[in-house]
Amino acid sequence: MREVPSYQRRWREYRKRNRLFWVIALTYLPSLAITSILLSRTLGSQEPVYPVYMVAILWLIAFTVAGFHRNNLRCPRCGRPFFRKR
Repeated sequence: MREVPSYQRRWREYRKRNRLFWVIALTYLPSLAITSILLSRTLGSQEPVYPVYMVAILWLIAFTVAGFHRNNLRCPRCGRPFFRKR
């Protein structure tokens, strides 16, 4: 089996981080809508406020962590921070 060079492996890791970031970002509002609809149907209430707030807070935390993780990439060649200046 052929070993993938470190350079390619690091860029592949960045693409994976970037994809995760965008999946979390683009599914935020649809997930809140689905959660709200499901809770209103199961609980029989028209305003399931607190569980939707909890889902929103957890989603924003995931968004923040994914963004931080994505932007802390080190340069595949020199190892310095890629998106930040020293």
